Amino acid sequence: MDNKVAKNVEVKKGSIKATFKAAVLKSKTKVDMGGARQGCVA
Repeated sequence: MDNKVAKNVEVKKGSIKATFKAAVLKSKTKVDMGGARQGCVA
């Protein structure tokens, strides 16, 4: 695999993780009562 492709894949993974973290944080604030454990597991 070419270095540019590998770097692009890493960048995409990073941005996906960042978006996922943001979504998890949002859902944690919404379901802090009772649903917090499920948010932590996911």
